[in-house]
Amino acid sequence: MPITYIGKITHFKGKTLFEILSNLKNFGVGRLVVRSAFQRYPEPTFYIIKRVEPQMDEENKFGRVWVEKCFRGKKFPGIREITTSYKPDFCLVSKEDEGYYLNYKLKEPKVERILPREIPFPPLLREVLLQERKGQEDVMENEPMLELRYRKHILVDYRVAEKGETPSESLRYPGLSPKFLEGVKVNYNT
Repeated sequence: MPITYIGKITHFKGKTLFEILSNLKNFGVGRLVVRSAFQRYPEPTFYIIKRVEPQMDEENKFGRVWVEKCFRGKKFPGIREITTSYKPDFCLVSKEDEGYYLNYKLKEPKVERILPREIPFPPLLREVLLQERKGQEDVMENEPMLELRYRKHILVDYRVAEKGETPSESLRYPGLSPKFLEGVKVNYNT
C-alpha cells in the first residue's frame, strides 16, 4: 500500500529547542546548538545558550531562551532572545565539535563596503527643484543632492561614506525604467 502524506511537508530536521535543553544539566547554559536550516552555509552558524527561563508547563516544551548568536562565522554583539525555539529544527553540538565552531576564523578578509552619503535627485524632481530656484537670488551652483538615511540592520555589513569619500557601492533608482530615461541626462557618478 503506498504512503500518502496529508498536510504540509516540513523541511525541519531535529528537535525543538526545549526538547534538547530540558534533558541537559542547568538547561544547557553554555552549550552550543545549531539549526539544520543554517547548515547549508559553508561558514558555521550556531547559538551559545546564555540564559533559559522555562515556562514549567507539563511537558516542558515552552519558555524563553537568550543566546549569543554567530551567523555564517560572524558573531553578533550582545545577547538576544530566540523567537524560533518552537521549531523542530535544532541539534545539540557535541563537546568534541564545539572547538571547531568557537575557533572558526573567516578565511577571506572582509572587504569594507561603503554606501553613498547622498545621490542626485530623480530627474523629474530635480527639474522641479531647479525651476523653483530660478526666480531666487541664491541659485544653486552645485547639483541638488538627496541625503540618504539607512536603517540600522543595513549598516551591519556596510558603512556610510564620509564627506569627500568615494563610495564602493552605487545606488540606482529602483523600478526606474530605462525607457523613461530616454533623452534625459542622468549623472549617477556624482
